[in-house]
Amino acid sequence: MCKQIHNALERTIQVEDLLLKVSANVGVSFYPQHAIQVDDLIKNAYIAMHQAEDLSKSCVIYDAELSEKILDQIVLESDMHKALSNEEFYLVYQPQVNSKTGKVFAVEALIRWEHPTRGLISPAEFIPMVEKSGLIISIGEWVMNTACRQLKTWHEQGCLDLAVSVNLSTRQFYQENLVETVESILRKYDVPGYFLKLEITESMAMVNLEHSIRVLHNLKKLGIQIAIDDFGTGYCSLSYLKDLPFDLIKIDRSFIQNLDAANHSDLTILSMARFLHMRVIAEGVETLGQVELLNEKECYHIQGYLFSQPLKPQDVIGKIQQIEQQFEKESGETL
Repeated sequence: MCKQIHNALERTIQVEDLLLKVSANVGVSFYPQHAIQVDDLIKNAYIAMHQAEDLSKSCVIYDAELSEKILDQIVLESDMHKALSNEEFYLVYQPQVNSKTGKVFAVEALIRWEHPTRGLISPAEFIPMVEKSGLIISIGEWVMNTACRQLKTWHEQGCLDLAVSVNLSTRQFYQENLVETVESILRKYDVPGYFLKLEITESMAMVNLEHSIRVLHNLKKLGIQIAIDDFGTGYCSLSYLKDLPFDLIKIDRSFIQNLDAANHSDLTILSMARFLHMRVIAEGVETLGQVELLNEKECYHIQGYLFSQPLKPQDVIGKIQQIEQQFEKESGETL
């Protein structure tokens, strides 16, 4: 039966510019070995299906010993569907600092989930669930609305040059009305496009290069800055990247964490960025030694716990002032 299901789904489906290959994860429960009641049989089959997804298997038969963990995940996914309407999601913002001038030029918006009974849920746990579900579009739109509304507030409070950076998921990037949605949000909060940075990953851009080029150019017409996130962890070649209208490259934290005076090999990625005539942001910076090595390579845009952890919106302006005042003080002492 499972094989028949998979055979029925083998045919590639074309949707506009995309050729989609549909796959299935099948969960199986047997009567009467696994349950007697219909509802229990369906529940156990659903649990087995989730295990098939987690293990990337085409078919899994229900195993009672593994059911507790999977059932807990299913409950959490069910709670996640109510989290947006219950206002359990919120954003925090991590400053991006110019280490040469001491100025905070942008903040990155990061989503958090405060569960009513479980407390703070790790993004590493719930983001994959959001992406796998159909919620990623609505939650992604909420993130962009919330970030732009907050940015407008900061501008009104005097931080006139501050920009905000928002991550796009793969599903968002390939949704039909992405450009129109972004334009509508910018107009709604009267935010000029150049104050919004959108981050996509290498692998996202490579799903359909023709689509990526068209959408990115249309976003650029709105004045938006485009950043390629986690640079160096994907598989883009330089020839492809030259065709894509990126403004910024974010070096993945895995490169920065291994950075030290004895190991400069990871800094070759900065040479690649210069070859592409792109600005660079190094994320995950935690030590002054890392900053010094990055500055030697003329990489001055820094993000990481060395300067600030992600902040609630009401704490951002105070932290910006603290960072910039500390830089002025240290610069004065050096002089």
